[in-house]
Amino acid sequence: MKSHGGANEVGVDTAIGFAAKMVRDELTRRIAEDLGNFEAKAA
Repeated sequence: MKSHGGANEVGVDTAIGFAAKMVRDELTRRIAEDLGNFEAKAA
């Protein structure tokens, strides 16, 4: 997650909230799982 240097407090707050949602939704685990499925199908 990246918030640009010119972001105001609303932008930073939104970025933090979005990052927290990604953690709660286990996004990195789901991406890794999807990539594993993709690799299995390609083999």
